[in-house]
Amino acid sequence: MKSFEEECATLESLQTFDAAGFAGDENVPQSLCNLVLALALIYNDCKNTTYAALLLKDCKPAGKPEINAVWGTWAGTEWHLFRLMISAVHELFILLLGHRRLRHAERLR
Repeated sequence: MKSFEEECATLESLQTFDAAGFAGDENVPQSLCNLVLALALIYNDCKNTTYAALLLKDCKPAGKPEINAVWGTWAGTEWHLFRLMISAVHELFILLLGHRRLRHAERLR
């Protein structure tokens, strides 16, 4: 797995966009615009939890796991990140189920 710095080095430079590009019109339904924005949000959530996991890995306590405050806090944080990742995937599935009709829209083919 790449380090946090290596991951960040692969990112593109920041860009701006016209927010009006995500407003529906007679050619593109607003529900599609909303779906694209929601997918981008979920992607960013997944990426950010991956970054957090990379950073957490860098401060893993040395040696074998022990029953103490340091290991307990580290493991609890690791599990919390795992739950955040799973919840993002869960939200993705709910989003896709809620937009099933968009997949069959003739205008989008």
